[in-house]
Order: sequence, then C-alpha cells, then structure tokens
Amino acid sequence: MTQHDQQVTTKRTRLSAEERREQILGAAGPHFAEHGYRCSDIQHIADAIGVGKGTIYRYFPTKEDLFVACVERAVERINTRASVAAQRGRDPVVKMRLAVRSYLEFFDEHPEVIELFIQERAEFRDRGKPVYFVHWERNRPDWSVLMDQLREQGRFRQIDSAEAGRFFSYAMYGTVIAHRLTGETSSLVGRTDLIVDIMLHGMLIPDSEPDTL
Repeated sequence: MTQHDQQVTTKRTRLSAEERREQILGAAGPHFAEHGYRCSDIQHIADAIGVGKGTIYRYFPTKEDLFVACVERAVERINTRASVAAQRGRDPVVKMRLAVRSYLEFFDEHPEVIELFIQERAEFRDRGKPVYFVHWERNRPDWSVLMDQLREQGRFRQIDSAEAGRFFSYAMYGTVIAHRLTGETSSLVGRTDLIVDIMLHGMLIPDSEPDTL
C-alpha cells in the first residue's frame, strides 16, 4: 500500500456514517443535475469522492434511492434555512419577507436543485407527488401560522389561512421553476420585495375592480 492509499484509507475511516452519507449526497446531487438521471453513473459519483461503488450502494441500494435522497436533502435544507431566517424577525410580515429572501437566495446559490425537481417529475411520474409537495404536506410551513397571527392583529382578510399558505408556497415553487426554464440570468433574491408585495397586497388599487363583468 502506497502512502497515498494509506492517506485515503485513513480519511475514509474517519467519517461517521452520517458524514459519509452527507458526502455521497453532496456529490450525487450536482452530478444528477449536470448529467441527468438516466445518464448518471454511480461509479463516477464514487470516483469523485474517492470511495468504492459498493460504499454508495450500502447507503443507497439503487440509483433511484440515491436520487430521491438528494431531492429530500435539498428540500429539508430549504425548509430549515427559511425557518431559521424567519426567526430573526418579530413581526409576521417581516418573518415572511426574511423567509422568502432566504428561500430565493438558496436557489441562487444552488440552481442545480431546480434541475433535480424537473428531473424528478420527468423520470418518476408514477411515484405520486413530488418530494417537495410531500414534505410540504408533512411539515406544513409557517406561512399559515404567520397569516393567522396577522388576522389576530386585524391585518389579514378573512380567507382560509391554510389555503393562503398553500398558494404562497406553490407560488414560490413556480417562481423558481419558471426562472430556470426561461433562462433568466438575474438573481432570484433581487425579486424578494416585489414578490412579497404582490403576494400580500395584490396588484389592483383597492376598490378599483368594476362591479359587473
């Protein structure tokens, strides 16, 4: 065994199971995004992090398992990041603005995640709801909670908070997908104020809509 091999072996043994799993996902996500699910090769991912192909299969029995885990990891990171950002504010509207900014900033930094969302829908239609929406249903975002707080303060219309929260979340998802598909080069986070403004205040001047069609 050469000195280099000894160093690699030492590095491998120092990683805990969770660290190794994270390392694999960190390499696999960008690989899937760049090459597409069907053209991705587990061996190439293994080579990129200096492990054997069998190591990856011990954590993820199939390529599909690995891909889905990459998407789940991304969604969890998005949700955690937005929640942490919201906690820096006190007012519900400020919390929402901070969460939206953090959400959009994540996709500016990790545009490859949008590719994973698109690939998931294209490759696994038979699996049911995409991971993003499964997580949304399981871990309801704080949107509806914040809207309830605004209602209690007399600042929110009498509309269903859960439905409003769902609309808000879906609109954010659609924003990042459309940004990617249209080839926009401007930053997403730069649109934070406009998006929150339209979401919360609409586009029409109050009472400007005609009474009849």
